[in-house]
Amino acid sequence: MATQSKGSILYKIIILVLIVGLILVILIPAKIWKQEKQEMKSAQFNMESIYEAEKFYHRLTNTYTTDQEQLLSVIGQDSTLKQAQQLVNHTQNLKNLLDSYQNIPYLNNLLIVDQNLSTISNDLNSNERWFKSREDIQSQAEKLNQELRTLNSDLEFPNYVETANILDTLYQLRRDLSDYNLQTAASRCADLSERLNGLLPNVELDNLQAKWAQLFKDLTTFRKDLDATDISKQTSVAARIREFSLTIDENMQLLKSINKAENTKKAEEISHLLSEQYNTFLQDFVITSKRALYKLAKEDSMVLYISKNNFISPVNGQPYVLGITPDSSDIKVESPMLLDELLAMIEADAGTISTFDFIPHYMAYLDTLKSIHQKVWLLKSYYDEILT
Repeated sequence: MATQSKGSILYKIIILVLIVGLILVILIPAKIWKQEKQEMKSAQFNMESIYEAEKFYHRLTNTYTTDQEQLLSVIGQDSTLKQAQQLVNHTQNLKNLLDSYQNIPYLNNLLIVDQNLSTISNDLNSNERWFKSREDIQSQAEKLNQELRTLNSDLEFPNYVETANILDTLYQLRRDLSDYNLQTAASRCADLSERLNGLLPNVELDNLQAKWAQLFKDLTTFRKDLDATDISKQTSVAARIREFSLTIDENMQLLKSINKAENTKKAEEISHLLSEQYNTFLQDFVITSKRALYKLAKEDSMVLYISKNNFISPVNGQPYVLGITPDSSDIKVESPMLLDELLAMIEADAGTISTFDFIPHYMAYLDTLKSIHQKVWLLKSYYDEILT
């Protein structure tokens, strides 16, 4: 029994070792392939970065260079890309502040309500030609439009209407930020948010929600009646109204649970930061007088952040080879791995070719041709000087 027990343990150990070995056989190659893929990706990025840096250098100096130190020095002294990056940083700061302001729950819910109310109204108007085929449907649609106009009435809901208008303006400003220079955008954001902060505590929320409760019922009745007619085969307006109505109702419910005082305080804090951002832009006048820029172009980013590390291949640790074309019209960036592979391929054939008897005679003939070519150019130069 003892012998069987020892054998059983030995078999289990062998099985365990085999299982571990199998797992390693599967995992290790996958890890190596992943590493090789990452190295190839890094190598490609490095080569692109060097090429773009050379192009940038050429725009500045009208020449290319194989001198790494010279290339990095000239790029580092140029302020164009640094200013572009500063513009991106300023834009991102303003965008983030504006996003934080608009994402305050109270403001965000009010904006969603306003946008969806406008969408429903537009849908009712754009589908009027279908409603005319049924007098009862047309009558309901006209009544709903009237109720929607009431929600946008300056007389009944003046603070809500002005709040919605400012929120919509801020939304469009954020969406089209790159159409404005940063100073103008920041100034408008600061002014609009300050105006909005004074309105938020006085939005007629209770009356608005009560009005919406009745309108929601009327919209539900209308879309159900619409679905029962042939008009539903011509337009999907009923389904759209259902979707937008539910979105409005959901946000109306959320508005009931929001702490208005806390949200208003948060809005005031961010509005103050927007004003400070505008003052910062004024101090950096040259840069912020330009249009907002979300990010650098890929090529510019490569040039701006290029370093000595980019000149070394991550595959074999060898430097990339730079070669300027004979007419100086372009520069080539070649992988040291490729050159090593080509050299290995050539060496074998070169050894065989060197044993051929005609090679020494051919090399002597080639030297003679080079000598004649040099003498011709010397004579040509001499006669050119005499003629001029």
